[in-house]
Amino acid sequence: VYNELWKKGTTIPAGTESSVGLVGLVLGGGIGMLSRLFGLTCDNLLEVEMAIVNELREVELIKVNKNHNSDLFWACCGGGGGNFGIVTSLTFKVQPISKVSIFSITWEWEDFEAAFDAWQHWATNTDKRLTSEIELKSKEANQIIAQGEFVGSSFKLKELLQPLIDVGCPKKVVIKEVSYIEAVRFFDDPSGNQPAPRKRSGSFLNKPFPKEAILTMKHFLENAPNEKSSIWHQSLGGAVEEVGSNETAFYYRDAIIAQEYLATWSHPSEERANIRWIEELRNALSRYTTGDYVNWPDRLIRDWPTAYYGENFKKLREVKRAYDPYNLFYFPQSIPPFINWF
Repeated sequence: VYNELWKKGTTIPAGTESSVGLVGLVLGGGIGMLSRLFGLTCDNLLEVEMAIVNELREVELIKVNKNHNSDLFWACCGGGGGNFGIVTSLTFKVQPISKVSIFSITWEWEDFEAAFDAWQHWATNTDKRLTSEIELKSKEANQIIAQGEFVGSSFKLKELLQPLIDVGCPKKVVIKEVSYIEAVRFFDDPSGNQPAPRKRSGSFLNKPFPKEAILTMKHFLENAPNEKSSIWHQSLGGAVEEVGSNETAFYYRDAIIAQEYLATWSHPSEERANIRWIEELRNALSRYTTGDYVNWPDRLIRDWPTAYYGENFKKLREVKRAYDPYNLFYFPQSIPPFINWF
């Protein structure tokens, strides 16, 4: 999609890994390197064409937008994929784009606390044209890396980055102006596109982590199951928070950071230890975090409806009843139809 839109000098704010399917991304919300400027992927969605199974048990192709089947359109903007029908077409509002500036700052383990604390206070308060991420890798990997994309000049980006560059002793700082499609390729992690045994989970931060939470992350990464374990964060705010939490099914509009827990392993014997590490990490940080992003599904979350959808779950169940009354589109964490008991 990025490649095709680039031919017209346009884009949509979407994800970073090229293996991610656009339909699933947008139905769950969609975060990426243009989120703070242009909003979530679903905020740029204009219309969906969907095949549903109606009350007569017949397949029906319907248009879904703010004027037609508006309740289903609301649900398609963050209510998760696979719940209501089969999406056959998407129509987006596109954004003009040409050159952007990108950055990468790398620190070693000794700057763990200072680098993360500086990033978390800076990332959601800086210019909304700048969206960034920071990945805290295991102590064994010995790398803390912040990256981001700015829709503006490299000169201005360097000025905005100075608070981060001044922290600790960065081992590498890269700032450059590139074509937008080069930036897309820069953020596309090839390792994330390869099939592998892995476990992911996540949460949101509504306020910066206190020192105790940062030390908790550090402790887990010091005792990670292997070198590939990490904790990833992306800045939100900006255009994302300009939409109300009940205006779309994506509930966590007030979150300042999306946080993802990652574990990958090589041998089946390592699976249990890695899954346990993710679950213990999530539980240890839960007092400082809220919810989870539905596009990082975790079958071990007990109250997954609240974790994914917050106060929007009841309305999602009502939409489910209206468009999939027989619960044909069912899977372990699918939205169940709302039932009235008399």
